[in-house]
Amino acid sequence: MDPNRGMPCASPAGDASVHAPPDAVRVSGVCHAIYAFDLGQGVDLVRAEAFLAATTGARSERLKLESRRPAPSWFGYEPAPLRVPLAIEPRTIAPGFTTGAHAEAVLYDFAGVSISVPIVIDHALTDLPALTAALPEDRGLESAARAAAASLLERIAPAIDTPVLADMVEDYAVLALTQWSAASPPITPGAIAAAHAPVLARILQGERGTLSREQVDRTLAGATSYAENDLALLGWNAAVLLDAQANEVVPLLAHANVELLEMRVLDARLDLLLERAHDMLARVGARRLWPVGRGARELREFAEVQTDAALLFESVENAIRIVGDPYLARVYETAAARMHIPRWDAGVLRKLATAESIYQKMEDAASSRRAEMLEVIIILLIALEIVMALGERVL
Repeated sequence: MDPNRGMPCASPAGDASVHAPPDAVRVSGVCHAIYAFDLGQGVDLVRAEAFLAATTGARSERLKLESRRPAPSWFGYEPAPLRVPLAIEPRTIAPGFTTGAHAEAVLYDFAGVSISVPIVIDHALTDLPALTAALPEDRGLESAARAAAASLLERIAPAIDTPVLADMVEDYAVLALTQWSAASPPITPGAIAAAHAPVLARILQGERGTLSREQVDRTLAGATSYAENDLALLGWNAAVLLDAQANEVVPLLAHANVELLEMRVLDARLDLLLERAHDMLARVGARRLWPVGRGARELREFAEVQTDAALLFESVENAIRIVGDPYLARVYETAAARMHIPRWDAGVLRKLATAESIYQKMEDAASSRRAEMLEVIIILLIALEIVMALGERVL
């Protein structure tokens, strides 16, 4: 049996057969249109906070994870990322859906930034597929988010190691639905998911048309809930949170989106490094009059890129500590699996291991050339001593 199949009708949020929800459901909340960018190798958050206060007077603050359940003292970010308010031009995404005039940036110490643009929702549930379908197509909103990231980079560039705005972007939509109503209450999130599974699947897929039953089942598999009055439906492009306190989950999904971007950026950097490795190895092992110099520079350059990649990987992987809250940890793991982050992690680790192997070969080649040169120098010195000894006898 396919483990991905299954409907949330038997989810922890409640048994749908008990409530028999009506056909029409109206929901309200906020859609967070999230865009992740990479600004460099790393950032000193303390200095960045000081630059923002000095240049614009922006009231930035540290982001803290919320938890409705008891959690250990070390639960959360380490270090806590910086939350920065932004102004953005309102934009209509789809009929009835317009962005607000205020957005938010969350800056992480590994120089990833998440730009979140709010869109107020007060619609019928059946209206929402049009929104999630329109968001990936709206390049204007993505361009506005990129411009906001570029402006932030310009203001805090001295606090960033190797500041540069990468071309890559990763987008995600989180629909935090904090209220819902129907003609015949009571209605629970689990009951909504059971009665409106095709619509919810279309929201997650950003699909305007009708999905097959199999695709609906696969899309809604892994629905996660903690109590009867909350439900998290997580997909590749979007997430639907039926939760009056959705604010504790939204930052986790934004972080997962940034982590996906950073793994893509890191994977691309390692690809470039490995593409150059053959030529670098040839130059390191090339015969030349004096083996020290360019070969050493090649080794140092390769090692620097390799080390930067390894440090970035560790920074991203260790930026958040959520194992103290089993529910949030489960939500994060489910979101990461939906985004295929474990596959990206495995690919990056494999390329890091390959880079380490190539570096070792380059170092061996350089050492061999140095050893050969030392042998030549020793032979020349011995020959010189012999010549000088013979010269003394002749004299």
